[in-house]
Amino acid sequence: MAFHPDSVSEGLFEVAVAARRQEASTILASANSPYGKIRAAAIKALVGDDEKVTAAIKSAFSDPDPAVRVAAAYASISRPNLNVTKLLGDPNPDVVETACFAAGEIAEDGNRNLLEDIAMTHPSPTCRESAIAALGVLGSPESLEIIIAALADKPYIRRRAVLALAAFDDPRAEEAIEKCLLDRDHQVRQLAEDLLRSD
Repeated sequence: MAFHPDSVSEGLFEVAVAARRQEASTILASANSPYGKIRAAAIKALVGDDEKVTAAIKSAFSDPDPAVRVAAAYASISRPNLNVTKLLGDPNPDVVETACFAAGEIAEDGNRNLLEDIAMTHPSPTCRESAIAALGVLGSPESLEIIIAALADKPYIRRRAVLALAAFDDPRAEEAIEKCLLDRDHQVRQLAEDLLRSD
C-alpha cells in the first residue's frame, strides 16, 4: 500500500490518544493497520496480558515490518508467557538484538543455546554484544567459556563480556578478568580493574 503521511500521522495520533484513555479496543484495531509505523506504535501501547493482547503481540512476531517485530520483542519483556525464540532467529539484526535483550530481561534459561549461538556466530556485532549481555544475566556455568571467548571480539563486545563475567563465581571468570588488565582498550582495562578492586 502506498505511504500516505497524513493517514500515518492520524493513525499515530489515534493510538496515542487511545493509550492515554486506555482504550484497548482502539489500540488492538490499530495493531492491524496497513501501515507499519502505526502497527508498531499500537504494539508498544498495549497494556496487560489478556488473551487478545497476547494474540496481537504473537502475531506481531511475524509482521513483515522489522520495526513491528522490534516492538513485539520489547513488549514481551513484561510478559514472560511470550517466548522470543522465533525473534532470536529473525533475519533482521535489529530484531535479533532486541530479542536478545528481552531474553536477558525475562531471564529464562530456555533460550540459552540460541543466545550462545548468536554470541559466537552472528554476523552483526551488536547482536553478539546483546547476546553476551543476556548470557551474563542468565549466569549459566555452561555459557562461561563462550563469554570468555568474546574477549577476543571487538572492543565494545569485550567490555560487555567483562561485565558479564562479573556474574560468575568461578576461577576461570576471575582469571579472564585479570587478563583484561592488559587489554589494548582502555575501557576494558578500566572495567577489569574496577571489578577486581570491588572483590
